[in-house]
Amino acid sequence: MMDTKKQAYKLGQVYGLAAKYLPDVLGTPGKVTTAALTPLQAAGQAIMALHTNRAITPDIDVRLADIMQDVDPDFPALADLDLQGAWWAGYYNAGKIEAQGIAENRKAKGLSQAQLASAIGVLQKDISRWETGKVKPSDDTLAKIAAALGCEIGRLRDGNI
Repeated sequence: MMDTKKQAYKLGQVYGLAAKYLPDVLGTPGKVTTAALTPLQAAGQAIMALHTNRAITPDIDVRLADIMQDVDPDFPALADLDLQGAWWAGYYNAGKIEAQGIAENRKAKGLSQAQLASAIGVLQKDISRWETGKVKPSDDTLAKIAAALGCEIGRLRDGNI
C-alpha cells in the first residue's frame, strides 16, 4: 500500500474531480475545507453526490475507481496538517487531469499543437496554455477540441485516451 501522504493526495484528486462537476454542491469554501480535514469520508460523499445528482459518466466512474483503489480503507479519519497539505495538492492538481486529457488525445491522434489550433481556429499558444493547465478552455472550445480529436468531451475532462 502506498504511503499515507500519497493516499491523501489521491483523495484530494477525487474530491477535486467531483467538485469540478458539482461546484455548487462540493466546491463551496466550507465544504472544501471540511473535506481536507476528513479526506476519506469526503471522497466517499463526493462520489455519492456525483451519483445522486446524475453527474457521473462511466469514464469518470472508472477514473475515480482507479484513483480510489490505491487508498487504504483504514486511512485516518482526521487528517493532520501534513496530510491536509497533501490533500490540497491533489485537490488543486485535479484540474490538470483535463489538461493532460487534451495533450494525450492530441498526441494519440498524431497532431501537433499547431495542427489542432488550426483545426479549431485558435493560436498554438492557446493549445499550449490549455495543455499545461495554465488556462482552462471554455465548454464551447472543449467541444470543438473533442470534435477535432474525434472523441467525447468526457475523455478530455477525465484524462483518458
